[in-house]
Amino acid sequence: AGAVEADSFEMTLGQCRSLLRPFLQMPQARDFLAPVDPVALNIPDYPTVITHPMDLGTVEQRLDRKEYTDAGGFVRDMRLVWSNAITYNPVGTPVHAAAA
Repeated sequence: AGAVEADSFEMTLGQCRSLLRPFLQMPQARDFLAPVDPVALNIPDYPTVITHPMDLGTVEQRLDRKEYTDAGGFVRDMRLVWSNAITYNPVGTPVHAAAA
């Protein structure tokens, strides 16, 4: 594959931002906007169960800081937000339902 032009790279990240924006504005997103705080939530096993935490706010920061080299990194992190929520929260809980 050939090199990606700078304009194409920016457009790809712009498309990622366009995909993220609606998620950030959804009422169901409130549980996904910031990193999970195991102390505040009294879930001390969270860091043991979820070894690679991710949240929508961190995804947005990574986009802002241009830390993604391609859309693939963005997609991986977005999937990680949902898979972590589904892994940690039992079926039937609001967080699991919002992520599923």
